[in-house]
Amino acid sequence: HIAGTNGKGSVLAYTSTILSEAGYRTGRYVSPTVMSYLEKIQVDGTWISESDFAQNVEKIKEAIASLKAKGEPLPTLFEAETAMAFLYFRKMHCDMVVLETGLGGETDATNIVKNTICAAFATISVDHLGVIGDTLEEIARTMSGIIKPGCAVVSARQTDVVRNVLKKKAEEKNCSYVEAEPKKMEILTDSYDGITFSYKEFEKMHSNLAGQCQRENLATALEIVKQLRTLGYEIPDEAVRDGLAKTVWEGRFTCLRKNPVFIIDGAHNEDGVEKFVETAAHFQKEYPLTLLFSAVDDKDYTDMIRTILGKISFHHVIVTQVGGYRKVPAEKLAEIFREK
Repeated sequence: HIAGTNGKGSVLAYTSTILSEAGYRTGRYVSPTVMSYLEKIQVDGTWISESDFAQNVEKIKEAIASLKAKGEPLPTLFEAETAMAFLYFRKMHCDMVVLETGLGGETDATNIVKNTICAAFATISVDHLGVIGDTLEEIARTMSGIIKPGCAVVSARQTDVVRNVLKKKAEEKNCSYVEAEPKKMEILTDSYDGITFSYKEFEKMHSNLAGQCQRENLATALEIVKQLRTLGYEIPDEAVRDGLAKTVWEGRFTCLRKNPVFIIDGAHNEDGVEKFVETAAHFQKEYPLTLLFSAVDDKDYTDMIRTILGKISFHHVIVTQVGGYRKVPAEKLAEIFREK
C-alpha cells in the first residue's frame, strides 16, 4: 500500500513489475491515470478490458441502488472505483495487489484493506493543503494512517518532520521501519532514456525511467523487495533485474522521440518541479533546450515558472493552454515568463 506526494506511481510501477516477473499475479490500482481511464485497474501491467469494466460497473450500480433504497450514504466516485478494482482483482485471482492511495491515506478509500504486508511511502511534501492537512506534519500524519499492525514500513528519504511522524506511527503499530538510502546508489550511466545503477546488493541494474528523481523511487522499491524477501516471499535477482528493465510509467520524464529528443513530464507541485529541474539541468550541458509549458489554475504555476527559470537556460520558451475549465490562458503564462 503506497502513499506519498511525488513518486508513489513510479514506486508502484517498479514494485508491481518486479512481483509479476517473480511469478506473482499482481494487481495494480493507479491514481490518477494518464493514458486511459482503463489504466486505473491493471493485472500484470494489462489494463482491465472494456467488457470487464462494464460488468463491474453494473455490479457497483446495483450495490449503490441497494444503499439508496435503504437510505444509507452513497459512495464517492473514487470509492466506487476502488470497490470495482477489488472485485476485478478477486475475479483475476491475484496473489498480490499494489495499491496507490488516491488522496492522503488514513481516510482514503483504499485504506479499507486490513491485510497490508508492506506500507510504503514515496516522498511526502506539501500538496493538497487544507484537504489532508494544513502543515507538512499534518499531511504526514494523515498519510501514516495506511500503516497496519505488524506490517513492514518502507519509506523514501524524508525530512526530519515527516520521518518522525512515520517512525512514531510504526512504533505504535509494532512495525519495522526502513528508509531508502539513495546516496548509496551508484549511477553508472545516465541519459534521457534511462539509467544504469548499482544499489547495495543489487548490481548493474537498468531502469528505462530517466531522471535523478528515480534514485529515490528505485531505492524505495528495492527496499520494499528486501522487506518482502525477509517476510518469505521469493523474488529472485533475475526477477528484480527484468522487472526494473521492463517498467514503463508514462508521463514521468518520458522520451517520446529521439530525433529531436522530445521529453514530457507531468510535474505539478513544488517538489515535482524541483526534481524535473534537477534532471533537465543535467541535460542542458549536452542539448540546447526548448520549453513547452502549460498548467492548470489550481496549481502554483508562478512558483513553478520561477523554479524552472532559476536553474535552466532555454533557447526558446513556448506556452500553451490545456483544455477544460481549469485552463490558464497562454497569454497569462507568457506574461509571467517575461516578468521572470
